[in-house]
Amino acid sequence: MVTHVLPSKRGADTAAETEMRWILESSYFAGKGINSQVVIKTRFRDYPFIADFVLGDKYVIEVHGNHKAKWHTHRRESKDHTKLECLLAENYPVFEVIGTAAQIKKYQDQVKEALLEHIIYNRKYTLLDLELYGLNGWVTHAEPQ
Repeated sequence: MVTHVLPSKRGADTAAETEMRWILESSYFAGKGINSQVVIKTRFRDYPFIADFVLGDKYVIEVHGNHKAKWHTHRRESKDHTKLECLLAENYPVFEVIGTAAQIKKYQDQVKEALLEHIIYNRKYTLLDLELYGLNGWVTHAEPQ
């Protein structure tokens, strides 16, 4: 799992997911099978999780707003952490973005680059795959993390 944390001063809500959807639909990932609010059942929970975005068949993108430090925030963050750990245990590659909608919009190039590097590293795309997706030459320094 790679977490891309954006600098923050205050909290956010689902507006961050809306910004992430806009980034996905207006970039190289458009038309590549972007699904949102996908139900994922794991063997660790009696009820399913809802993933923010799933690319293709199994690549999960989670968007978490930076929350204010209150008691319900700790509960929300613990549930998010549990979901991420269960997804990783089920071998789902997970990319997590933590930031407000304004931060995601401001740093959208860094988010796209980090996401693409994570996809290339996890999926181990070949140069032919990159040419088919029109991504050759876009990321030249994807290294293991």
